[in-house]
Amino acid sequence: MARVEYKRPAPLEDVLEEHLDSLEFLLGQRRSSLRSLNYTLRARCDLEERILAHHDALVVASLGGRAALLRALLEGTDEQAASSMTVFLALDEPDTIDAVLTRCAKEPDPPSVPFLEAFRIFAGTHAIRTLLKLGAQPEWSLFALDVAAFRRLPITNIGASARSPHAGSRAVFWRAAARAGFDLGREVLEAAERDPSSEVRDAAYWAAAWRGEREAASLARQRATGPMADCVAIGWLGALGDAQDLGILAPLAEDPALNDVALEAIGRLGAAEGAQILLSAMQSPARAHAAALGFHALTGIALPRVKDVKPSTFEGEFEDPLPDVQRAEAVWRSQAPKARKHPYWRCGREASPAHLFDRDLDLLARHDITVRHRALAHGGIDLELEGLERGERPRA
Repeated sequence: MARVEYKRPAPLEDVLEEHLDSLEFLLGQRRSSLRSLNYTLRARCDLEERILAHHDALVVASLGGRAALLRALLEGTDEQAASSMTVFLALDEPDTIDAVLTRCAKEPDPPSVPFLEAFRIFAGTHAIRTLLKLGAQPEWSLFALDVAAFRRLPITNIGASARSPHAGSRAVFWRAAARAGFDLGREVLEAAERDPSSEVRDAAYWAAAWRGEREAASLARQRATGPMADCVAIGWLGALGDAQDLGILAPLAEDPALNDVALEAIGRLGAAEGAQILLSAMQSPARAHAAALGFHALTGIALPRVKDVKPSTFEGEFEDPLPDVQRAEAVWRSQAPKARKHPYWRCGREASPAHLFDRDLDLLARHDITVRHRALAHGGIDLELEGLERGERPRA
């Protein structure tokens, strides 16, 4: 009997593109989930599993569909290219790594955040070694520093600094330098206070908190109470402050220009006394959504919405339904006696007042590589992160 050889059919290009589009969308969701009040650890791990499913399908499809992946890498947007890049980085073949680096070199300053994330999570040994060798070159130094710091690799011959004219590059530097363990000293606080870019100020606060700079909370408090109240500082006061800062945040919650960030900060602060401020703010349609987010950060309760929705001023569009204030008040009446027994709360759980690492810090990002390698073995749940969820470091 003649032997029949099986020939693997080429993957359907439209199916491959659908996987790429889904992976691009999910990676964007993953990026936003780091600072979202709506993601629990379990939801985040479910998201990781969905990302891995599409990514693994593309790795298999790359055996016969490499042309489409290369087209997305070299001609697509940064987000499209990053989705394709994750596949080539996982394959870790010298010729495809060269194509990846060619695309990254198109926009070296500031580095593309989707590209950095692809390298942090999916890069194999050859890709990492090649990148670290390139790190001695000025145009690659920041990219290499970020990836090496994230992977906790030795950092040598990488001369990145915070003096780039590009705000995006300065923001990347502060986060990478904090992860790498650099002695940032007073310079990072000066960046948090004086840099003209809100993106850089936010990254500098992040770096200062990550490195345990005690003055970061005082700086946020000073900026929030100054004549030019800073939204970045108000947000960070919610992450770094304590119950006494309700006296600062409550008046800011009445300011039309600042009430959204102030109300969310009150929730992140975790002081039980803040719940009444949030309930009062829900009475105002203009402040209700931000107050509901803050209430969820404090109590862990996602409020139902009222059913009656009025048309907005834009034809054919409708306003988002408002949170159900009566339900919120009823829930709080049942929770308040328990809540008052402990001074600080995170998403309905008791928390320490030293809650630096809540949603405002991308704590999960520090463990992304761990999630990636453990996801299949542990059903998408990372054991180290489960410990954090149990309260070793409180977070929303």
